[in-house]
Amino acid sequence: MSYKDKLLRHYHIISYLIIKPKDWNSVKNRIMDKGDDSAEDYHIRTFQRDIKAIYDLFAVEIKYNQVLLAYEVLNREHAKQCLNALGVLVLRFGKSEKRAHLITNEDEGLGAVHLTDIMEAIDNSFSLRFEYLKYSETSISIREVIPILLKLQNRRWYLLAEDMQKEKLRVYGLDRMDNLEIKFKRLKSRFPVAECTKLWEDTLGIETGMAGQQSEIIILRVDSGMAGYIKSIPWHYSQKVLSENSKYVEFEFQIIVTNDLINKIMSFIQFVQIIEPFHLKEKVLKNIKQGFENNK
Repeated sequence: MSYKDKLLRHYHIISYLIIKPKDWNSVKNRIMDKGDDSAEDYHIRTFQRDIKAIYDLFAVEIKYNQVLLAYEVLNREHAKQCLNALGVLVLRFGKSEKRAHLITNEDEGLGAVHLTDIMEAIDNSFSLRFEYLKYSETSISIREVIPILLKLQNRRWYLLAEDMQKEKLRVYGLDRMDNLEIKFKRLKSRFPVAECTKLWEDTLGIETGMAGQQSEIIILRVDSGMAGYIKSIPWHYSQKVLSENSKYVEFEFQIIVTNDLINKIMSFIQFVQIIEPFHLKEKVLKNIKQGFENNK
């Protein structure tokens, strides 16, 4: 067996047991579900050697719980960090062709620990169940979703999914998920992938805008000294130069106005003049006034 195959198996063992303790048969079945060609000959002695190798390589401690009659990960927080790093490597072991449900221009990101399970769920139309804790809240909620798209933005992974209870699209940060489980029941989302992809095509960042919100023409006048940065790394695929001179460059975008766009403009505010639309200028000015009040 190649080192790559062993590494994949180690990854699947850790990611499976980190959710909750499992007995030996469940572990073996999980290895078989993952398509390991050697799974049929996978014996308990091999599993014990894998446990030792996992500890030697990653310092992830897996022990047999005599009360639960199951194997469990003892140092879960450390194991999460290891899986987060391994997740990107394991993802590269997969198919090389471009996936329609994977949007990324970067190679790392918070929440990568959940990538392979979410990819498996997307590929097989399985639903997911996980605990979710927003940064703005103190209580954990249980979410059951049909995953649709993954996106890496600003070194964080995000999932666009259908909330099965609310029957609406929601965006979830993978780094705020815990105890993620695949529900091995095939379900089809009411939201087609093509339509969901379009939602992120018309926005800057992660927000998809309000229901029914349409993209609109945004025109920004940027000081010539800073315009080069925006030219070299465009904010959005619709970006184009309308005019330029020695003092400024005018950029046009076809995009939905979201907080992500407003925050992006705010980061350049001393160099930017909002030409249109007026309501975008009002929102930015409101943020400036609030920031001034907060820092008086």
